[in-house]
Amino acid sequence: MIKTRQKTVRLLSMLLLGMVMTTIVSQAMAAGHDIRGIKPQGGTTFNLYAFPFNMNLPDGSSMYMWGFGDMNGGANASHPGGNGYSLPQYPAPTLIVNEGDTITINVTNFGVAEPVSMVIAGHKANAVGGTPGLVIRQAGLTRAIT
Repeated sequence: MIKTRQKTVRLLSMLLLGMVMTTIVSQAMAAGHDIRGIKPQGGTTFNLYAFPFNMNLPDGSSMYMWGFGDMNGGANASHPGGNGYSLPQYPAPTLIVNEGDTITINVTNFGVAEPVSMVIAGHKANAVGGTPGLVIRQAGLTRAIT
């Protein structure tokens, strides 16, 4: 009798756990993805800029570095909090594109003393403007590359 009761309790516990997990998984699937980033301006073009800034670190100190910002002020942000946000970010804003799309990324250097460039690993890239760089063309101070 006790063994039967234990088996019944275990079975009911497993059923309850299964119901809870099913609810959690279905809610997560219904929520979709929350990828925060920017979409191309005009459907195929991103306009970014490079600029130096001080990044605050968890220990309270800061580190001088440079990052990329959205020249369009977050006009095509994928989330409401990104609208109007154009400050430089590290490593850079997330660029949201569709697989197979051909896009243009314009980069302008607005304050980094050294020439800057952008390498997108695993993708075929061609650059124009600027000067030859180690991997791809680079933008000197106040210069742009596409």
